[in-house]
Amino acid sequence: MIVPRPLINLMVMLLIIGPAGCIGRGSPIHQYTLAAMAESGAPPVLKYNGRGVILVGPVTLPQQFAGSSIVTRFGPTVIRSSSTHLWAAPLDEQIAAVISRDLSLLLQSGNISVYPGPRFAEKRYQVDLEIDRFDGMPGKEFTCNLTWTINDLQTRKIIQRKNFSLTIPVNEDNYGAYVTAASTVISRLCAAELAPAVSHLQGLK
Repeated sequence: MIVPRPLINLMVMLLIIGPAGCIGRGSPIHQYTLAAMAESGAPPVLKYNGRGVILVGPVTLPQQFAGSSIVTRFGPTVIRSSSTHLWAAPLDEQIAAVISRDLSLLLQSGNISVYPGPRFAEKRYQVDLEIDRFDGMPGKEFTCNLTWTINDLQTRKIIQRKNFSLTIPVNEDNYGAYVTAASTVISRLCAAELAPAVSHLQGLK
């Protein structure tokens, strides 16, 4: 039996397209962003009145956080990278942006900017963050361990360097609650340590 060439071509196309079509029917992709703290409406307790810009970043992360996958932890040495629950933007950039927004709100200052900052701004201080751990388990807890440093960009000296560690509960067993806990950890870092430290800095002379 001779099979017409058009029919052969159609069969080949179906063989090629078939597997690709199945891929699109897999699990949906969910993307998440960290959130800055909400405005309370209360007058600020702390202020930064300096004229120089304070830069936030760079933020350094362990290699397991380099990709877009959200990482969860199931033991001291066991982590899992999700293929369907992803960060919508690089995690280091999100952390720096949220800290910048939180500090701007807490200090009522427009002189807080993500590194490298405005091109022609007078840059006075820089807040670096070295993160060792930024993970946990949905429905259980989220942990952040990091070291933050405030550098004087004029004198090229370290003003303050301190370790920060916090574990908070994740109230629901889903990724939305997990990301909310991650945002809360950053907000508490800013409120408890970074904002008070920055408020004591002298402005550009």
